[in-house]
Amino acid sequence: MWKILYAIMGFAVLFNGVQIAAYGDDLSTNRTEQDTVTKRKVISGTETMVASTFSWRTGRSGGGFCSESYKPALQIIDPPKHGTARIDSILNIPKGSGCPNPIHGQGIFYRSSDGYKGEDQFTYYRPDNRTAFDWVGGVPPGNRTVLVTVTAP
Repeated sequence: MWKILYAIMGFAVLFNGVQIAAYGDDLSTNRTEQDTVTKRKVISGTETMVASTFSWRTGRSGGGFCSESYKPALQIIDPPKHGTARIDSILNIPKGSGCPNPIHGQGIFYRSSDGYKGEDQFTYYRPDNRTAFDWVGGVPPGNRTVLVTVTAP
């Protein structure tokens, strides 16, 4: 009995924070999609990163280095009416991750038309990663709408 308990504890320490691959069984797509809305303020005519997304593994012990699992494949599905939105690779520390080192992710950038002031919005889609489970509390797939308030420079 003790050997089994020690083995379970050993695996818990070894795999702390590691995402487990689930190839071919499609279990990670059983979650329902969730639409979200984010509000951002930007300066007219200036490109600003208004959102970002990462997928990472934490280090084995507290303060350990993080590594990226995959880069989420994002797609703009409803572009802004008064500017442009683009997705590009970034290197940054994910907000709230506890990672001491930067990792690669995807940034969502917005730039208003020159001189435009007012409200704008666009929507991008974050698909599920079909090859890995997201960590507990991970970001479910779905549409992400960004509401932008554009102000004068």
